[in-house]
Amino acid sequence: LDVADRPGEKLLFLAGATIDALGLGCLLAVLRVVVPGPTARADRVVGRLGTGRLLLTGILPVFAIALLGNAAGAGGQAVQIAFGILFLIPAIGLIFLGAMALVPHLGGRLLGKAEQRAPLLRAVVGAVVLVLALAASLLVGEGGLFLFGLLVIGWFFSAGLGAYVKPLPEARAAVEERDEESTT
Repeated sequence: LDVADRPGEKLLFLAGATIDALGLGCLLAVLRVVVPGPTARADRVVGRLGTGRLLLTGILPVFAIALLGNAAGAGGQAVQIAFGILFLIPAIGLIFLGAMALVPHLGGRLLGKAEQRAPLLRAVVGAVVLVLALAASLLVGEGGLFLFGLLVIGWFFSAGLGAYVKPLPEARAAVEERDEESTT
């Protein structure tokens, strides 16, 4: 999207992005109600792991899947279908699961007193902030959009993956110890 020399189109683009974000926030809030079990597990991962750890454990697999997708694109149709079934569909599911946990988490953190805020409000505020930040990253150029998109998608992927992958016993013990210290 090239809107560098047309300020009216920039405003129209931002207005459209904001409306899309409102819809995305509503969608994520509805999905949280429809699939409460996986969402609750992803919420626990978000509460247990810090943002830095979520980013690191998410960016590398997402980048690897992107590289595999690029290689699969050079292969035949059977390779592309296998890639889609084995990697792309599960990755998209994990990204949506992570988004269902992290977008309302972000909205709640921005609003303050998150537990007192309505889930729909948290999801909509988080989605609007993320989409407008994504739109702002376009100002830097395609590189800024790629970097911001990779960070956000990796963040979502990691939270979704953490909902299904059990931590190693020594990591679990360290997390439980930290949780006990934080409650006392």
